[in-house]
This record gives sequence, C-alpha cells and structure tokens, in this order.
Amino acid sequence: MAKDDGSITPARNKKGEVIKGRWRVALCFGRDIITGKQNRVVRIVNGTKADARKVRDQVRSEHEQGLKFNQDLMTFSEICKPGRPRATATASRARPR
Repeated sequence: MAKDDGSITPARNKKGEVIKGRWRVALCFGRDIITGKQNRVVRIVNGTKADARKVRDQVRSEHEQGLKFNQDLMTFSEICKPGRPRATATASRARPR
C-alpha cells in the first residue's frame, strides 16, 4: 500500500473487539479550506479484504471525478449555490435606528 492510499483495518465493536468479516475503509482527502477540518471518508464493508479494496478504489475514483450533477434537472443558480448561508443574512435581521 502506497502513501495516501487510505487505510483498511478490521472493524471493531464498542468494546474494541474485532468483528469478523467487517472492514473499516478510511480515506483522507486533505483539509477543507473554509472549515479547516479533514475531508475524511469512512466506510464499513461486509465481506473480504478484497471487497474492502474495491470499495476503497471506488471511493477514490468518485473523489477524483469531482462533483456530480445532472445539468438537465438543475439550474445554473442551483449549481452555484453556496453550501453555507451568507454572513449578510444575519445583517438583514438588525433593526434600523
């Protein structure tokens, strides 16, 4: 496994015991510029370690392909809509003097 390839570890229950036939796949895609939090994707896979590798590769390829949207069903304003409310929205609640 290469660096930044993600990790595949046996899944554990709340007591810390390994669960047979379950794998935890974790991938980190750097930090979010706005929040500073890690962009981390974690999946639990039932099956073999080979199944977990397939899920890891699928998640990585989805991330590399970028955003997915259907142009026929979305308007330009919906595509460009920011994920967070603007700071000016709170200013509109202030009372005039």
